Amino acid sequence: MLRPRRLIAQRIGLCKYLIWEDQRREQEARGVSDGEVTLYPILPVVFYTGEVGWDHLPGMAELTDCPRELLAFVEPSPAVLVSLAVLSEHELLCGDPYLGSAFRVLQSRHVGSDRFESVCRKTMDELMPLSTANPVRWKRLLVFVLRMVVSYREGTEARGLVERALERVRDRGDAEEVRMMANAWIETMWQKGLEEGRQ
Repeated sequence: MLRPRRLIAQRIGLCKYLIWEDQRREQEARGVSDGEVTLYPILPVVFYTGEVGWDHLPGMAELTDCPRELLAFVEPSPAVLVSLAVLSEHELLCGDPYLGSAFRVLQSRHVGSDRFESVCRKTMDELMPLSTANPVRWKRLLVFVLRMVVSYREGTEARGLVERALERVRDRGDAEEVRMMANAWIETMWQKGLEEGRQ
């Protein structure tokens, strides 16, 4: 997120309910009855990448126009705010090192071309152990990295970075799958840009 957003609590609440709906549908597809469906807790984490200070996330109570005595009925959407711009390398990697490594690419989005490519190469190498331990998560994080490349670098530079990043994926089938996943996202963003431009 590039700038503070007043309506973040409403967006978080919507995302949480959509995830719970996915959980319900997945269990329903497995034949779990309504009486046996179990929903799992969600801890929203907002990664803020902007330069303007943002010291707290507005809650639903700040968005709701109602008497004070009714605020208890407003659904709270607590979340954790993480400002990537001020995190050190150690802080990025101390929890989940794979996720932290991927976020390092986002944190480095404004550095020079050579430095950015170096960060991307390092991240790809650090993610490699996941390719056997958890292939699904590995591919998702690779797609995340490629999204950052395409989002923050210009055409020729972005294409070159994507190709060189995929060369570091040992299995050609995996590389092609990641490319297809990234391309699907790129196509969606391109179409969204066209639609917004028409409005």
